[in-house]
Amino acid sequence: MKFSAVALITLLSSATAGNPSLTIKVSDGSFDNLDGLEPTISWETSGETEGTGFSAGVEMGAAATTTDVGSLAKSIWGKASRDVGGWGISARAELEGSNLSSADIEIDATNEEADVSVHLEGTACTDSFSVNKVELTKGFETDDARITVNPRYDVGS
Repeated sequence: MKFSAVALITLLSSATAGNPSLTIKVSDGSFDNLDGLEPTISWETSGETEGTGFSAGVEMGAAATTTDVGSLAKSIWGKASRDVGGWGISARAELEGSNLSSADIEIDATNEEADVSVHLEGTACTDSFSVNKVELTKGFETDDARITVNPRYDVGS
């Protein structure tokens, strides 16, 4: 049985809250047919339970007709956020395409009272986790100015 992305998104959007959006990108070049159009369907949802916010989304190609629904996904992402001890913590993971063995990870922690935030980017694989970038931002108030220190470390290079 063949599935199209439009039929799949229609089914998903009727079962859950939120409407999908359709974007059509036009590629440069010369094409004999409609291959220069790259329609993409995006869908996302969010909610909260017991003080933890959740959001998730998917972006998929809409031009293909296929028997493998998993091959339509361009990216799948999810995010969770919560306040813990004065810190706003959030973690986001994104899977590219149908490759479920590796995810890009972003972790953010912000303490507005202390005027400090930490941002970490990494990659999680089936058997490992690696940190790619670490960034810290600290603000200081003086009599006449505000000073911000923002060290960044690129671990991946």
